[in-house]
Amino acid sequence: MKEQPKQEAKQENGKCQRCEKLANEELKQIFTSASETTLEQVVAAFNEVNIKLGIDTCQKKAHFFAQIREESGSKLTPHEPESINYSARRLKNGDYVKGTDG
Repeated sequence: MKEQPKQEAKQENGKCQRCEKLANEELKQIFTSASETTLEQVVAAFNEVNIKLGIDTCQKKAHFFAQIREESGSKLTPHEPESINYSARRLKNGDYVKGTDG
């Protein structure tokens, strides 16, 4: 007989205990080649701002880190030639120049 997945204990707000906080162990399963230092930095940064950014459910967290995994790989490093150096104006306004590197 197949073992059923264990249900998370729900808090008063209906979310599981892992919804709003990220644990180092969770990231290790996604970013299998990332350094311990990198994982610790990501956990600290994420837990500081995730609620403000609306990443407050397990489903949103899974989607967020799946996208990062796709873009950065198992080492949690950006793919070349991506610089991740965008101006606040471009991020806010989305005024991208298509067909150029600028």
